Formats: sequence, C-alpha cells, structure tokens
Amino acid sequence: MTSRLPPVRTAFDFSPHMPENAVFMGKVLPPWRRWQAIAPLRLNEMASNSRFSSPCGRVIIHRAAVNAEMGMLFDWAGLTDRTTPLIYETDEECLAIARRESAAGASILANHLSPAGNIDGVNWLNAAALIARFNNKARLDDWAPAAHIPPRTIAPPREAFKAILTQQKPFVLKAATGMTNGGGSAVRICASAEEGEAALASFLETDSDLAEVVIEERQLFKATWCANLAIVETAVHYLGGAMQAMTETFQHTGNFYGAGCAPPQALEDLALEIGEKARAAGYRGIAGMDAGLTEDGRVLVYDLNFRTNACTQQLLLHDSASARIGAATSRGLRAEFSIPLGEVVSKIEDLVKSGRFLPLSAFDYGLYGGEKTQGGALYGVAFGNSMEDCQSLADKLQQLG
Repeated sequence: MTSRLPPVRTAFDFSPHMPENAVFMGKVLPPWRRWQAIAPLRLNEMASNSRFSSPCGRVIIHRAAVNAEMGMLFDWAGLTDRTTPLIYETDEECLAIARRESAAGASILANHLSPAGNIDGVNWLNAAALIARFNNKARLDDWAPAAHIPPRTIAPPREAFKAILTQQKPFVLKAATGMTNGGGSAVRICASAEEGEAALASFLETDSDLAEVVIEERQLFKATWCANLAIVETAVHYLGGAMQAMTETFQHTGNFYGAGCAPPQALEDLALEIGEKARAAGYRGIAGMDAGLTEDGRVLVYDLNFRTNACTQQLLLHDSASARIGAATSRGLRAEFSIPLGEVVSKIEDLVKSGRFLPLSAFDYGLYGGEKTQGGALYGVAFGNSMEDCQSLADKLQQLG
C-alpha cells in the first residue's frame, strides 16, 4: 500500500496580517472588462484558481470549482484547503456577496479593481485610485527606478501616431489606462509602423477617450520572470521569481521555478524596492511584476501586476511540495479536457499520489451553465528533476482527453 504524502505547507502565511473578516474576490466584474481580452468562462476559471494564494480566509468562488473530485485530489496530494468558499454562479451573485459581506463589516480584497464602474456598497481593502496607478503602464516610473525600465516614450494618441511613423526597430505599444487589463488587450508587439498604427487604432476603438500610450523599445531578453511579493503593513516579503514559459507568438503557457531557471539576485532587490514604495502608499496583498534579463546583464521591469499571479500558488507551495519527493524544478500549467472530470481524476491519480503533480483547481464545465456541458480545466504544478522533465510531464497532462 502506497504511503500518504507528507502535507504541503505554504511559504508565507497571510492570516496574521489581514483583517480577520477579509474576503478575497478574484473575479473581474463586468464594468471592469473593457481592457480584458479574455472570455467570461476563462475569467471565472482564473478567479476560482486561488485557494492557495488567497491572502484571505474566505474566497468568492464559482460553483464549477467546488466539486467532490477536487476534495479527493487535495486529499491525495496532501493539500489542506483552509479557505471558506462563498459560492456564486452569476456576475450578479458575485457582486451581491461582496456587498453582503461589506455590509457585515468585511473588507474585500479584489484581485482586479478599477477606478471606473460605479460599484457602490463594497468596502474595498485597497483604494481603487491606488490600484489605478499600478494598472497604468505610463506610471511605471512611479514605482520602478528609471535605470530598470526599458527606454520608452509616453504621448497622447495624436502625437503617438506621428512617433510611430518614425520607429525604425520593433517596439511595444501599450495603452495607458487605470483599468484592470489582461490577455494582451492593452499591449501589442509591433514589428513595423503599420502594425503600430493598427494597434493604436485598436486601442482607440476600445477607449476613444484614451489619454496616453506608451511606445517602448522592444527588448530581446535572455529570459523573463514574474517576481512575486507579499506586502503587509509591517514588511515586504519576497516570494520568488518564476521563469515564464512562452510560445513563439509570446503567449504565456505557465512558469518554471527551481533548478535551472533561477532569476538573478538583482530581480529580488528590484522587486523589494518597488514593493516598499507600494507598501508606503498603502497597498496590501500579493504583488507581481514582469522583468527580463538583457544580453548585457541588466534586469528591466516592464509590467506590474498588483494581484495574485498565475505563478503565485506555485511559488508559495514549491519548496514544501518538491522537498517531499526530492524534485528540483516545477512547472505551473493549465490543462483543458473534454472528458468528464471523474475520468480525469482517474487518469492523474498515480501522478498526484506520487507527488509528481500538485492539483490546485479543477473547473467543471458541466457545472458552469454555459455553452459547454462537459469537460473542464485543470490547474496545477508538475514536479521533476529539470525543466525538461517538468515540460515532458506538462505535455502529458495536456493530453488528458
């Protein structure tokens, strides 16, 4: 009989640092979706993949992520879900929960918060105006030192059109908005002036009142990482930096962490410097930042994500989960499947019980109530002795059926 795995411990416990009745809300509410190029189904998936990264003991979560199969997987994996789920099915129910808990004196820590949208009756833990400063890509130098930011020009759209025509090298065009943004909707990699003009036109179609855009020199980084921080009232804690796995078209597919993919020490130093500024400004919670290593050894930060990130749970659980099986490296992943969730559980049972795969969330499309009635998405972390070993297991998990 196979012995049970030792329990997995988190690297940082938020509970002593947060209001006792705080509630975490990962969902992007409808008034804030203008700059989110992600389908509602996927947004609900992502919002519900937060049990082990939530700084709060109570989590607003979609019912499709609350299923018997997930409890079984957690048991096999040695994971204890210490959160209390507040379950919603619709956008209206999610907001109603936030308002109900606020009326009872709770603070709501929103993973995505925007200054617009007229959402009243909610006691946000972080001020929307502060989050807007982190969201706004033109305000990056408010937080990061100029020497660690790629060369850039900030201009109103009319002037940006003229500046784009003079670009001789590939560049990155970014919309400067205080709204939460994701899925590449506010960022375009442009190889030519024509691509830049098309990108700017797209930005203005999304928001005709867009005041500024950023024209940033494209960097050919040797590698990029997402650094994570835990920011509490008394200190900033560095959680690590996970190397980003990208496709040839620069689509993010997960993160590597551990042996063979460690970031330079300069990234930790830079992240802590940015984090201290954010702490002094009043921010509380998880913060992430994307940064890369140049050919000449400089670390440049090019985007801030002051929220839980795709790699946050991986960073928090890696050390404990890898030590119990002697693994050196991990890879975070999402695997979509079309077969029933129960069949998926049977296929991955041995991997979970051996500690090679740490399941974090299973989103059952059959419980979602949308156009898909079967299948779902599995989030978790693959462990191995190298990046190649982890990638091989991740590829296998992409073929669950």
